[in-house]
This record gives sequence, C-alpha cells and structure tokens, in this order.
Amino acid sequence: MRRNTTVALVSLGLLLGTTGCDAFLTGTKLSENPNLPTAGAIQPLFVGVQAGQFTFQEATASMMTCMWVQACGATNGRFVEQGGHYVFGETSNIAANFGDWLQIYGGGGLVDIRRVKALARAAGDSTWLGIAKVWEALTIGTASDLWGDIPYSQVDT
Repeated sequence: MRRNTTVALVSLGLLLGTTGCDAFLTGTKLSENPNLPTAGAIQPLFVGVQAGQFTFQEATASMMTCMWVQACGATNGRFVEQGGHYVFGETSNIAANFGDWLQIYGGGGLVDIRRVKALARAAGDSTWLGIAKVWEALTIGTASDLWGDIPYSQVDT
C-alpha cells in the first residue's frame, strides 16, 4: 500500500511539474539557430574578410610574384615546398585558377568588404568604414597589379 501511494504521489508530482512548465521548450534561444544568422554583423563579416584576404595575399598570388621576379629559388625558400606539389611548364599559369578570383570578389573578398562598408555607414561607424576601405584598396590594388585591367565598378551590382 505504501509503495502504491509513493508511486501515485511521484506520478502526480511529475504530471503537475510538466503541465506547469509549458514554456520551457519555446523562446528565441530554442527556436532560432545561432549557426544560421539572417543578417551579418560587422565583426563576423570582417573576420571572413581577413581570412579570405590573408589567404589571397599569401598563397598563389605571392608565389606567382616570387616566380616572376625570380626570387624563390633558394634552397629553403618559402615556396620551394609548395612548388614541389605543382607541375610547372612553359604554358602553366598557376594564378589563372578560379580560386584567386573567388578570393578577390567572392565571400571574404569584395562582396563582404562592401557589405562591411554598408553596415558601417548604416551604423555611423567611421572606424569600421575606414578599415573596410583600406582592405578594399589593398585587395583591388593587388589584383590590378597582378592582372591589369580587372572588373571593379561592375562588381556586386
């Protein structure tokens, strides 16, 4: 008898506890996915810009420049190991691949830089606006130094 009473009281307590707390599975922290933002803030977008542009400035484009000025033939040169992974010939142009152009224009490139600029203008934040302008000048300046006349004003329109 005592066991039945204990089971009944525990069951009643659980039943009342679950009906009294109906809002514990709702709310913004449960119904919104933090990994899928609908609008980007300046700081996370800028991290993507930095990552994309660090890769662009230090990868194939700088290796190609090093090859053009014949400065990467040292035994412990920075690009000797990277050069061993590619096959180079008279007709090869390693920097004509699509990855470099994606880093200039795509995500982490000019598209995100202009998005950072727009958000900074909307927020009235001159510091972030200035930083984004410098990154845009560095990115487009480097690309135009490497490839000459490249699309700029038509991008992201």
